[in-house]
Amino acid sequence: MAGTDPSQAAASARSVRKRVLRWVLVLLGVLVVALGGIESYRQYDLWLAEREFSRVQDEARGELGNVQDWEAWYRQRIGAADSRAEIASLNEHCRELCQREERVIDRLAAKSRAGADDNRLGEQLPSPQDLQEFVDQSAAVSTKARSLLKFERLHVPPQNINRYMFTGVAIERVPGQRVRALQELGEFQRAWDELALIFAVTAKFSLPASRDDRVFAESLERAGHKLFIEMAKVAIPPADFDKWLSRTEQPGSDLRVVEDLVATVLKWDEHPILLWATIDDGAEYEWRLPLTWLEARPPFFSRLHFSRPVQTTLRKGTTAVNLLETMRELRRSERSEKLEAVWPRVVESPDLKPLRERSQIVFRIRRAQANDTVDSIDPKDLLSTVVFVRRTAAGWELCWNADSTQVRRGGLLFDGSATVVVLPDLR
Repeated sequence: MAGTDPSQAAASARSVRKRVLRWVLVLLGVLVVALGGIESYRQYDLWLAEREFSRVQDEARGELGNVQDWEAWYRQRIGAADSRAEIASLNEHCRELCQREERVIDRLAAKSRAGADDNRLGEQLPSPQDLQEFVDQSAAVSTKARSLLKFERLHVPPQNINRYMFTGVAIERVPGQRVRALQELGEFQRAWDELALIFAVTAKFSLPASRDDRVFAESLERAGHKLFIEMAKVAIPPADFDKWLSRTEQPGSDLRVVEDLVATVLKWDEHPILLWATIDDGAEYEWRLPLTWLEARPPFFSRLHFSRPVQTTLRKGTTAVNLLETMRELRRSERSEKLEAVWPRVVESPDLKPLRERSQIVFRIRRAQANDTVDSIDPKDLLSTVVFVRRTAAGWELCWNADSTQVRRGGLLFDGSATVVVLPDLR
């Protein structure tokens, strides 16, 4: 049998390689064209969405009066008495204390998370000497906080003015741990006074000038109610403490909050680029951060967010339109029924009424026991639409009414750590 010609075999192999290479190049070309077409289509969708949002921005700019100086616009809303500098100073002082007294603060916070009636962390609590030193070191915090009460109303530095990143977490943390430290030391009267101061400062945020005012005040009040429950488990509150357990919003506060959010929309920008990604402006990120319902994370070079840029941009325009409509409706009337449907989706404003009502019921139970070691109150007298109250072998048990509209709207969202409260009998 005749052998294969080596030259023919080599030529055949080269021909196969060329055909394979040609097909690879054709497939790569098709893939590049397909990806280019998809990206071009995506960019066109982004361009349409951005154009629509730009139109909404122009509309919002005109609605607010084409403001040029946002700092002046904000100052006009808060009036002559500007408390921002003093609040910022208090926050800085608390922040330094959080660093200097971190060990004591963290241990007190850990005991609170475990539960005021959980003794497993008792050995990890700071010593009485450490607690007393912390109380002494943080005394200036109480003095500074009390000085804020001279203002008719309080306002915090808004984040959308000059990128002022004020969160107020330190202000919430240090006074709260002061209350817990005094409680551990057995100085209950001082602890109640410090807790009353927290509620008194909160009450001064009666007319928010921006969303940051509302968020800070709500956070401070939530912390106050949590501390109240912890204290009420081990001590009877003063007879006049119930005045701090309710708070009425002032007319017009909702409108100011929405106007502030509309002002933020004017600084909100997004720049579509290639490779299925977007670059998010810092102001837009700050705007999105607290509004978790937007479900918008910067989708930078992420395969998981292939279509998110278009969806996010469209959602951004929808949000801006809803804010504009909400602002117009609030300007026409205080809070019409028509607005209720869109309001929770536009502005996250937890309903704090369940917390207030529960604290008031706890206050009534404890005051009824103030001079009587025997049960002196009938659970039937504690009727509530948001809280169920019953007697148990462990004491008094309070739990949320899951069918309550107010609880469904926000009750368990801001107080998930205490869905059931048990008040042991004080004997």
